[in-house]
Amino acid sequence: IVTMALAAPWAWASNRASDVDLLKKVDAKYLAAKTITMDVNKTDKLAALEQTKNAEGTLQMKKGMFRLELESSDALKEKSMVIVDGKNLWYVTPPL
Repeated sequence: IVTMALAAPWAWASNRASDVDLLKKVDAKYLAAKTITMDVNKTDKLAALEQTKNAEGTLQMKKGMFRLELESSDALKEKSMVIVDGKNLWYVTPPL
């Protein structure tokens, strides 16, 4: 799950009209951007095995396209990639 915080939490305490205006401004900013890049952290909790796996990487978004690259923080340094080009979706896991 990727969570993006686009506005400060206290902004939601205002009235409904200003909330909509704020969301429109944020939306316009991201639609105008050529590329959006952010650092991401992923945590998998495996309850049955009582394990937690962490991974870090980057997320890039661009007009109908999406690319997520992750590398685990354990000794194996497992890598994975999700790529969407607007028509196709690829999930890539290279061999260790």
